[in-house]
Amino acid sequence: MGTHSEKGGATLSIGAVSKATEIPVETLRTWERRYGFPKPQRAASGHRRYSSSVIPHLRLISAAIDQGNRPVNVVGESIETLKVLLDVSRAAEMADVITTQSPVHVDSDAYDPGLQVAPAIAAQIVESWMDATMRLDADLMRTSLESTWYRVGAMPFLNQLLSPFLREIGQAWFEGRIAVLHEQFASNQLRKFLSEQWRPLSERARGPRVVCTTLPGEYHAIGLHMVSVVVAMLGCQVVFLGIDTPLRTIADAMRQSGADAALLSVSAAANTATVAGQVSELRGLLGPDARIVLGGGGAPGGLDDVMYFNDLQLLSNWVQVEYLSA
Repeated sequence: MGTHSEKGGATLSIGAVSKATEIPVETLRTWERRYGFPKPQRAASGHRRYSSSVIPHLRLISAAIDQGNRPVNVVGESIETLKVLLDVSRAAEMADVITTQSPVHVDSDAYDPGLQVAPAIAAQIVESWMDATMRLDADLMRTSLESTWYRVGAMPFLNQLLSPFLREIGQAWFEGRIAVLHEQFASNQLRKFLSEQWRPLSERARGPRVVCTTLPGEYHAIGLHMVSVVVAMLGCQVVFLGIDTPLRTIADAMRQSGADAALLSVSAAANTATVAGQVSELRGLLGPDARIVLGGGGAPGGLDDVMYFNDLQLLSNWVQVEYLSA
């Protein structure tokens, strides 16, 4: 990554820089923390002060991000490099940030992505959620989740924004950039938000009942709530058992609720051999006619009489065609 140097008097406040570049103040602070740019001088009061020479540099960075480049790849690059990059990729326009795709007929092989969120915008949204997480700012996180949900819709929110955010959280924790408390904060915020989306839908639903849960020893709940959103949107009644559920409890819940499908979320941290053994035992408890559906990064594929989906849209298609219409 290129470097830059500040020349001239540092006369601008961070607010003035934000106004001149249309880059939010919190984004500027995040870039400084993560990438070392823009690096301010400090006034005697401790406030950030910037040279006016940073303005055109930041505008080029903003334009590069608008054209689909990730902040990590362009923030701090030299002006010369950014100009070359912009000349090469000039065809990407901000007007294409969010576009509606043509409808796709739903069948067992269909994949209808709906709205497409441009990579530059998706990266900015994920970065804003990371910033709220680092600051433990529940109000900011909640506001951003709600506004984004209503702006792009449920499936783009889940597939194109929330999934990358969860990967970023996991990577940041692995690299030591965040602490356990940050991961817990984000998880709590997401569980609450997603639950508030699917529970009212499930309560009004009149479709078939489905049990949503995780297998014994599985403590990751976000994927489970994501699955619950998808099936509740399709009119299914969700029997939500939560995490770390004994196999016999799952079987009892299936029988007592009249559900004939168990949707099991399996995180990437799970042991696939253990999961395969648990699913086999659950099949014995449920009998041959019950539907068992696995999803998530740790779900083993190739199990007999078990449906497996690694994508929420494909799960949605299957529920509509193979389950609701059955």
